[in-house]
Amino acid sequence: MDEYLRGSGVPVTITLDNKEGTDLTSINDDLQELKNMFRVQQENMMQMQMQYNQKLFHQIEEEKNQLKEVFHQEIGELKRLVNRHESERVSELRLSLEETAASAEVMKEELVAERKKSLWQKLFRKSQLTKFGT
Repeated sequence: MDEYLRGSGVPVTITLDNKEGTDLTSINDDLQELKNMFRVQQENMMQMQMQYNQKLFHQIEEEKNQLKEVFHQEIGELKRLVNRHESERVSELRLSLEETAASAEVMKEELVAERKKSLWQKLFRKSQLTKFGT
């Protein structure tokens, strides 16, 4: 494995200069600081994601409420149209019924007049027959 790594140009051992601040304690401190920075950054990212999710949720709720309002308005308009159509139909039927009733009344009057006429004709004929002796 060492030979493969050396052949690839990857150092097998890490050498450190004995300069100040490069001892093992300093490296551990730097590593801990990097971990803390990463954790803080991760927390910030999670916070930002939560805020974004909440904003998105509120937008969706608002759009849902707007759609619901439009839906109710459309339903109301459809109900008004249906009611108006039904009212027009009822008016047409009422007018037709009134015309039929008026026509029936005219026919009734004509029948009554015909009966009276017929009755007078019968009476008149009988009286003419008795006058002329037949």
